[in-house]
Amino acid sequence: MKNRTSLIVAGLLASLLIGCSKHTYTPPTSAEQLRSEFESALKAKDANGIIGMFNWQGVSDNLKTEMRKEIAELVKHEWTAVRLTALPADYQATNVVNGIRYRPSVTVTGWVVVDALPKGNAAKFPYGKSGDTFYLSCNVAEKISGPTTQSKILNI
Repeated sequence: MKNRTSLIVAGLLASLLIGCSKHTYTPPTSAEQLRSEFESALKAKDANGIIGMFNWQGVSDNLKTEMRKEIAELVKHEWTAVRLTALPADYQATNVVNGIRYRPSVTVTGWVVVDALPKGNAAKFPYGKSGDTFYLSCNVAEKISGPTTQSKILNI
């Protein structure tokens, strides 16, 4: 009976600690903290942890699904580094394709780059800040009113 009571108490304490840890998550307040948390989630193959780093405000369900698939695939691959890089001088945050304007969910300030194997492969994720918190950015799609022209999308 004593062993059973000890196990129950230990289980309750573990549940309490796990429950508390969920509520003590501190959103990243620096780009480096975001990078570090991304790297930790990648090491743990925690796709949901990475997905939680995105600012999803205004993002359509279709774009959320696509990004979740991309992250689920990312955690399956071998990688060598997670680093921050600056935006290129010609970075264009907003694009219009076939009457749809795509803009970032946060003001983008740089890239989180995942260097992958084989060497030379990389995945880039835009990041930025909203309020005091850093997030990964996702596209928000907005239909533009008025006449539109069909765009040619080139894949390389």
